[in-house]
Amino acid sequence: MGHAFELAEIHVHPDYQSKGVGRAMITTLCAGRRERSAVLSTHDQPTAARHLYASMGFSDLLTRFIFPGGSEEYAIAGRPLPLT
Repeated sequence: MGHAFELAEIHVHPDYQSKGVGRAMITTLCAGRRERSAVLSTHDQPTAARHLYASMGFSDLLTRFIFPGGSEEYAIAGRPLPLT
């Protein structure tokens, strides 16, 4: 994890969800990165975002993680780069 690209705070307006916008954003952000992997956090529940990440090859590295000062559970997911 020492040489990872962190994807953070990626949001798609509800009017544009399920239209490939999120996938395009992640693909563009990860293109040409020198890091060996990409990591992100997402709510630890079956959401559309979690389904998207899984479909792009991200797998859970840690589940039921609670950030300091928080109360919601998150999953930390990652995958090797480049995206293919």
